[in-house]
Amino acid sequence: VTPHLDLILDGSRSMGLEDSAKPEAVAKLGALLATAAANVQCSHAVWLSGEGFHRLANDSHPPSTWDGLGFESVRNLDQSLDLLGPRLRRLGVRVLISDLLWPAQPIHTIRRLREGAAALFVLQLLGRDDVTPPEQGSLRLIDSETGETTELYVDAGVSRLYRDGLARLQQSWDDTCRQCGAHLTTLIAEELESSLARLESLQLVAPA
Repeated sequence: VTPHLDLILDGSRSMGLEDSAKPEAVAKLGALLATAAANVQCSHAVWLSGEGFHRLANDSHPPSTWDGLGFESVRNLDQSLDLLGPRLRRLGVRVLISDLLWPAQPIHTIRRLREGAAALFVLQLLGRDDVTPPEQGSLRLIDSETGETTELYVDAGVSRLYRDGLARLQQSWDDTCRQCGAHLTTLIAEELESSLARLESLQLVAPA
């Protein structure tokens, strides 16, 4: 048995918003998981979405030498999978790190990533602003992928609708992961250090 870890990173612009803690959190999580894999003599590869998927330069070496970890793609994860999927190791352990914030049918994404894997873990990484919208005020919303702008007045009702919509989205991903034998955990980028304990229950090893 040759254990292997495939890290699958969402490289879309929503993961690298200005003044967001998400890009640094992705780097920390990726480094943590890759180092943990190396410590148990498990090979690993790091895949970043964009115009399809590509491997990071030096990804098999220590994380401090990785090159090309950026979040500039205008495509969501599904669109990148459709263009060119990552060459994932069969019977390896796979970890997806993404905010999961795009209109999607989770079943299509999870099935593609789960197929042939010993295990699939989905880490939903959100910023604090993703989960706590303002209660009131005028906002200009800019789509990070398309650049489209929308003027919106937020009141308590709109804020509640947003939180309810996010909850439904998370529930759909959680239901799909359970259906496909994958595991979903949600982390807040700004609270990453205190949240890492939640990953202790994830056994990133292939079953015997």
